[in-house]
Amino acid sequence: MGRLLKHREKDNKWRLWTTISDGWLTDWLTEEEMKEYIVFEYEMDHKLRVIDLCMKFPDGYYDTTMHIKDGRPRQKRFRNTDGIKAFGEWQDQRSRVTTMTKLTKNLKS
Repeated sequence: MGRLLKHREKDNKWRLWTTISDGWLTDWLTEEEMKEYIVFEYEMDHKLRVIDLCMKFPDGYYDTTMHIKDGRPRQKRFRNTDGIKAFGEWQDQRSRVTTMTKLTKNLKS
């Protein structure tokens, strides 16, 4: 994701812009608030990757045993199609809840 940072010198505040949706991700924040925001996003990204790994395991890993196919050494790749499907459904549900929460919040304000 492309991100740009804007600095306002008069009060030393920062805003974060995304080039993906061409919009502001934050309002004007102090340096500490901006760091907290970025840390929170990194934590959420890390947690999502852990959930991804756990739900899809052992998908993507290779067996240590070598096989010969077409005269070349090959390794068997493990697949977990049920886990991939479950993770996709979980992500879709998560996106719907997040979208509904944002819409509800906007309607209240």
